[in-house]
Amino acid sequence: MGEEWVADACLLAKEVLGVDAKVYERKENNVATVVIRHRVFRKLAEMCGGYAHEKHVPYWVKRAAVEKQIQFVIGYHRGDGCGFTSRGSKSISMVSASFDLIHDLQEMFTA
Repeated sequence: MGEEWVADACLLAKEVLGVDAKVYERKENNVATVVIRHRVFRKLAEMCGGYAHEKHVPYWVKRAAVEKQIQFVIGYHRGDGCGFTSRGSKSISMVSASFDLIHDLQEMFTA
């Protein structure tokens, strides 16, 4: 599944922003990092907070239509999440150094 997400990110970068994404893979950890250098991404990162521990969900995402919020969560999960099955129940997990970001995501799930 991760390979599809990397390919999807690279395709979107090319088609929407007109830039080539760089992919760095760490096979030993099964991790891929997709780097997209574009002013739109820089601005979006600024809207979400500064350093990792300062991140949050922007107000305009919280106020967006549910479909847009779902896409935001899917994108976040693809970057910093995983899915698993435990005792026959499917679950997802997302991690962050930011308490505010995790709190905002919890609010989006319970709203």
